[in-house]
Amino acid sequence: MAKRAPHHPTEETATPSRAWLILAVLLLFSIAAPLNQFKVPPIMPLLMEALGLSVGRSGLLMSVFAVTGLILALPSGFIFQRAGHRATGLLAGGSIVIGAALGALSQSVGVLLISRVIEGIGTSFMAVLAPAIIAQWFSRHHRGTAMGIWSAWVPVGTAAMLILAPWIAQASDWRAVWWLGAGYALAVTLLYLAFVRPARSARWPSAAWWRRWPAELRSAANCSATRSRATSGARNPPPARTDTPLPAPASPAWARSRRPTTSATARRR
Repeated sequence: MAKRAPHHPTEETATPSRAWLILAVLLLFSIAAPLNQFKVPPIMPLLMEALGLSVGRSGLLMSVFAVTGLILALPSGFIFQRAGHRATGLLAGGSIVIGAALGALSQSVGVLLISRVIEGIGTSFMAVLAPAIIAQWFSRHHRGTAMGIWSAWVPVGTAAMLILAPWIAQASDWRAVWWLGAGYALAVTLLYLAFVRPARSARWPSAAWWRRWPAELRSAANCSATRSRATSGARNPPPARTDTPLPAPASPAWARSRRPTTSATARRR
Protein backbone atom coordinates (compact mmCIF):
# COMPACT_ATOMS: atom_id res chain seq x y z
CA MET A 1 0.00 0.00 0.00
CA ALA A 2 1.45 3.32 -1.16
CA LYS A 3 2.26 5.88 1.47
CA ARG A 4 0.57 9.23 1.25
CA ALA A 5 2.84 12.18 0.65
CA PRO A 6 3.17 14.48 3.65
CA HIS A 7 1.05 17.59 3.45
CA HIS A 8 3.01 20.80 3.54
CA PRO A 9 0.96 23.91 4.21
CA THR A 10 1.07 26.44 1.42
CA GLU A 11 0.38 30.13 1.38
CA GLU A 12 -3.29 29.44 0.64
CA THR A 13 -3.80 26.99 3.53
CA ALA A 14 -1.33 28.09 6.22
CA THR A 15 -2.14 30.77 8.77
CA PRO A 16 0.73 32.20 10.86
CA SER A 17 0.37 31.84 14.62
CA ARG A 18 0.78 35.60 14.97
CA ALA A 19 -2.42 36.06 12.98
CA TRP A 20 -4.56 35.11 16.00
CA LEU A 21 -2.82 37.73 18.11
CA ILE A 22 -3.50 40.27 15.37
CA LEU A 23 -7.16 39.21 15.40
CA ALA A 24 -7.44 39.70 19.17
CA VAL A 25 -5.93 43.17 18.93
CA LEU A 26 -8.20 44.08 16.03
CA LEU A 27 -11.25 42.95 17.99
CA LEU A 28 -10.31 45.06 21.02
CA PHE A 29 -9.47 47.97 18.75
CA SER A 30 -12.77 47.77 16.86
CA ILE A 31 -14.85 47.59 20.06
CA ALA A 32 -13.87 51.21 20.73
CA ALA A 33 -16.24 52.34 17.95
CA PRO A 34 -19.57 50.89 19.22
CA LEU A 35 -18.49 51.55 22.80
CA ASN A 36 -18.49 55.27 22.00
CA GLN A 37 -21.38 55.19 19.56
CA PHE A 38 -23.91 53.72 21.99
CA LYS A 39 -23.01 55.72 25.09
CA VAL A 40 -25.86 58.14 24.42
CA PRO A 41 -29.04 55.96 24.71
CA PRO A 42 -28.55 54.63 28.26
CA ILE A 43 -27.98 58.12 29.72
CA MET A 44 -30.29 60.10 27.44
CA PRO A 45 -32.45 61.43 30.34
CA LEU A 46 -29.35 62.79 32.08
CA LEU A 47 -28.17 64.50 28.89
CA MET A 48 -31.57 66.07 28.31
CA GLU A 49 -31.62 67.42 31.85
CA ALA A 50 -28.01 68.63 31.93
CA LEU A 51 -28.00 70.30 28.51
CA GLY A 52 -31.65 71.26 28.24
CA LEU A 53 -32.23 69.10 25.17
CA SER A 54 -35.58 68.32 23.64
CA VAL A 55 -36.42 64.84 22.42
CA GLY A 56 -35.80 65.83 18.80
CA ARG A 57 -32.43 67.47 19.41
CA SER A 58 -31.24 64.65 21.63
CA GLY A 59 -31.83 62.25 18.74
CA LEU A 60 -29.27 64.19 16.71
CA LEU A 61 -26.53 62.88 18.99
CA MET A 62 -27.06 59.45 17.45
CA SER A 63 -28.07 60.40 13.91
CA VAL A 64 -25.03 62.57 13.12
CA PHE A 65 -22.82 59.66 14.11
CA ALA A 66 -24.53 57.35 11.61
CA VAL A 67 -24.69 59.94 8.82
CA THR A 68 -20.95 60.56 9.10
CA GLY A 69 -20.25 56.86 8.66
CA LEU A 70 -22.57 56.73 5.66
CA ILE A 71 -20.85 59.64 3.91
CA LEU A 72 -17.34 58.29 4.54
CA ALA A 73 -18.03 54.67 3.62
CA LEU A 74 -16.47 54.88 0.14
CA PRO A 75 -13.75 57.51 0.80
CA SER A 76 -12.48 55.57 3.80
CA GLY A 77 -11.73 52.55 1.62
CA PHE A 78 -9.85 54.70 -0.88
CA ILE A 79 -7.83 56.38 1.88
CA PHE A 80 -6.93 53.01 3.37
CA GLN A 81 -5.64 51.79 0.00
CA ARG A 82 -3.44 54.86 -0.33
CA ALA A 83 -2.31 55.45 3.25
CA GLY A 84 -1.82 51.92 4.55
CA HIS A 85 -2.81 50.16 7.77
CA ARG A 86 -0.76 52.20 10.24
CA ALA A 87 -1.85 55.69 9.17
CA THR A 88 -5.47 54.56 8.77
CA GLY A 89 -5.48 52.92 12.21
CA LEU A 90 -4.03 56.05 13.76
CA LEU A 91 -6.70 58.12 12.04
CA ALA A 92 -9.49 55.78 13.19
CA GLY A 93 -8.41 55.53 16.81
CA GLY A 94 -7.27 59.14 17.04
CA SER A 95 -10.61 60.43 15.76
CA ILE A 96 -12.49 58.51 18.43
CA VAL A 97 -10.13 59.69 21.17
CA ILE A 98 -10.30 63.34 20.10
CA GLY A 99 -14.07 63.24 19.59
CA ALA A 100 -14.76 61.64 22.96
CA ALA A 101 -12.43 64.03 24.80
CA LEU A 102 -13.97 67.03 23.05
CA GLY A 103 -17.44 65.81 24.01
CA ALA A 104 -16.42 65.41 27.63
CA LEU A 105 -15.15 69.00 27.70
CA SER A 106 -18.08 70.49 25.78
CA GLN A 107 -20.28 73.12 27.36
CA SER A 108 -22.88 73.42 24.60
CA VAL A 109 -24.94 71.18 22.38
CA GLY A 110 -23.18 72.42 19.22
CA VAL A 111 -19.74 71.35 20.43
CA LEU A 112 -21.15 68.02 21.55
CA LEU A 113 -22.60 67.42 18.08
CA ILE A 114 -19.25 68.26 16.47
CA SER A 115 -17.56 65.76 18.77
CA ARG A 116 -20.03 63.08 17.67
CA VAL A 117 -19.17 63.78 14.02
CA ILE A 118 -15.46 63.32 14.78
CA GLU A 119 -16.21 60.02 16.52
CA GLY A 120 -18.21 58.92 13.48
CA ILE A 121 -15.17 59.52 11.28
CA GLY A 122 -13.17 57.06 13.35
CA THR A 123 -15.91 54.45 13.21
CA SER A 124 -16.15 54.60 9.41
CA PHE A 125 -12.43 53.88 9.09
CA MET A 126 -12.62 51.15 11.71
CA ALA A 127 -15.18 49.19 9.68
CA VAL A 128 -12.89 49.19 6.62
CA LEU A 129 -9.56 48.63 8.35
CA ALA A 130 -10.09 45.38 10.24
CA PRO A 131 -11.51 43.19 7.41
CA ALA A 132 -8.68 44.21 5.09
CA ILE A 133 -6.01 43.24 7.63
CA ILE A 134 -7.77 39.96 8.41
CA ALA A 135 -7.84 39.10 4.72
CA GLN A 136 -4.08 39.63 4.54
CA TRP A 137 -3.17 37.56 7.59
CA PHE A 138 -5.55 34.60 7.32
CA SER A 139 -5.65 31.95 4.66
CA ARG A 140 -8.86 31.13 2.86
CA HIS A 141 -9.44 28.13 5.17
CA HIS A 142 -9.40 30.24 8.34
CA ARG A 143 -10.63 33.56 6.99
CA GLY A 144 -14.29 32.79 7.62
CA THR A 145 -13.62 31.83 11.24
CA ALA A 146 -11.56 34.98 11.80
CA MET A 147 -14.26 37.20 10.30
CA GLY A 148 -16.89 35.50 12.43
CA ILE A 149 -14.90 36.21 15.59
CA TRP A 150 -14.28 39.81 14.59
CA SER A 151 -17.98 40.37 13.79
CA ALA A 152 -18.66 40.35 17.54
CA TRP A 153 -17.18 43.86 17.82
CA VAL A 154 -20.53 45.64 17.55
CA PRO A 155 -22.61 43.53 19.99
CA VAL A 156 -19.78 43.33 22.54
CA GLY A 157 -19.15 47.07 22.48
CA THR A 158 -22.84 47.90 22.55
CA ALA A 159 -23.65 45.55 25.42
CA ALA A 160 -20.66 46.73 27.45
CA MET A 161 -21.63 50.39 27.20
CA LEU A 162 -25.33 49.74 27.87
CA ILE A 163 -24.30 48.02 31.11
CA LEU A 164 -21.54 50.38 32.24
CA ALA A 165 -22.89 53.80 31.22
CA PRO A 166 -25.85 54.03 33.68
CA TRP A 167 -23.71 52.86 36.59
CA ILE A 168 -20.88 55.30 35.80
CA ALA A 169 -23.26 58.21 35.20
CA GLN A 170 -25.00 57.64 38.54
CA ALA A 171 -21.68 57.38 40.36
CA SER A 172 -20.33 60.59 38.76
CA ASP A 173 -21.98 62.36 35.80
CA TRP A 174 -22.44 61.92 32.06
CA ARG A 175 -18.96 63.32 31.30
CA ALA A 176 -17.38 60.34 33.05
CA VAL A 177 -18.95 58.09 30.41
CA TRP A 178 -17.27 60.16 27.68
CA TRP A 179 -13.93 59.95 29.48
CA LEU A 180 -14.32 56.19 29.71
CA GLY A 181 -14.79 55.98 25.94
CA ALA A 182 -11.80 58.24 25.30
CA GLY A 183 -9.53 56.30 27.68
CA TYR A 184 -10.44 52.93 26.20
CA ALA A 185 -9.96 54.20 22.63
CA LEU A 186 -6.54 55.61 23.52
CA ALA A 187 -5.41 52.35 25.15
CA VAL A 188 -6.44 50.11 22.24
CA THR A 189 -5.01 52.53 19.67
CA LEU A 190 -1.61 52.24 21.31
CA LEU A 191 -2.09 48.47 21.41
CA TYR A 192 -2.89 48.46 17.71
CA LEU A 193 0.16 50.51 16.80
CA ALA A 194 2.39 48.24 18.88
CA PHE A 195 1.25 44.83 17.62
CA VAL A 196 -0.45 45.08 14.24
CA ARG A 197 1.93 44.64 11.32
CA PRO A 198 1.28 43.81 7.66
CA ALA A 199 1.62 40.19 6.61
CA ARG A 200 4.65 39.20 4.56
CA SER A 201 2.53 38.69 1.46
CA ALA A 202 0.80 42.04 1.86
CA ARG A 203 1.83 44.98 -0.26
CA TRP A 204 0.91 48.07 1.67
CA PRO A 205 1.56 51.47 0.14
CA SER A 206 4.54 53.42 1.35
CA ALA A 207 4.17 56.16 3.92
CA ALA A 208 5.10 58.81 1.31
CA TRP A 209 1.98 58.23 -0.78
CA TRP A 210 1.02 61.88 -0.40
CA ARG A 211 4.15 62.90 -2.31
CA ARG A 212 3.08 60.94 -5.39
CA TRP A 213 -0.55 61.95 -5.67
CA PRO A 214 0.01 65.12 -7.79
CA ALA A 215 1.79 63.11 -10.50
CA GLU A 216 -0.82 60.37 -10.37
CA LEU A 217 -3.56 62.98 -10.58
CA ARG A 218 -1.96 64.52 -13.68
CA SER A 219 -1.57 61.09 -15.26
CA ALA A 220 -5.23 60.31 -14.66
CA ALA A 221 -6.23 63.69 -16.13
CA ASN A 222 -4.13 63.06 -19.25
CA CYS A 223 -5.70 59.63 -19.73
CA SER A 224 -9.15 61.13 -19.33
CA ALA A 225 -8.40 63.86 -21.88
CA THR A 226 -7.05 61.33 -24.40
CA ARG A 227 -10.12 59.15 -23.96
CA SER A 228 -12.37 62.18 -24.38
CA ARG A 229 -10.69 63.19 -27.65
CA ALA A 230 -10.93 59.64 -28.98
CA THR A 231 -14.61 59.45 -28.10
CA SER A 232 -15.30 62.85 -29.68
CA GLY A 233 -13.55 61.83 -32.88
CA ALA A 234 -15.57 58.62 -33.10
CA ARG A 235 -18.86 60.50 -32.64
CA ASN A 236 -18.01 63.34 -35.06
CA PRO A 237 -15.89 62.00 -37.95
CA PRO A 238 -14.13 64.60 -40.14
CA PRO A 239 -16.01 65.68 -43.33
CA ALA A 240 -15.13 64.05 -46.62
CA ARG A 241 -12.71 65.94 -48.86
CA THR A 242 -14.26 67.50 -51.95
CA ASP A 243 -11.02 68.05 -53.91
CA THR A 244 -10.32 64.33 -54.31
CA PRO A 245 -10.57 63.37 -58.03
CA LEU A 246 -13.43 61.07 -58.87
CA PRO A 247 -12.60 57.66 -60.33
CA ALA A 248 -12.91 57.27 -64.13
CA PRO A 249 -16.24 55.83 -65.30
CA ALA A 250 -16.20 52.17 -66.17
CA SER A 251 -16.52 51.26 -69.84
CA PRO A 252 -19.73 49.54 -71.01
CA ALA A 253 -19.97 45.78 -71.02
CA TRP A 254 -20.05 45.49 -74.85
CA ALA A 255 -16.82 47.47 -75.08
CA ARG A 256 -15.07 45.28 -72.50
CA SER A 257 -16.15 42.08 -74.30
CA ARG A 258 -15.06 43.26 -77.78
CA ARG A 259 -11.55 42.15 -78.62
CA PRO A 260 -9.25 44.72 -80.31
CA THR A 261 -8.55 44.17 -84.03
CA THR A 262 -4.90 43.64 -84.88
CA SER A 263 -3.20 44.87 -88.04
CA ALA A 264 -2.85 41.30 -89.35
CA THR A 265 -6.57 40.77 -89.20
CA ALA A 266 -7.15 44.02 -90.96
CA ARG A 267 -4.81 43.01 -93.86
CA ARG A 268 -6.58 39.67 -94.32
CA ARG A 269 -9.83 41.55 -94.64
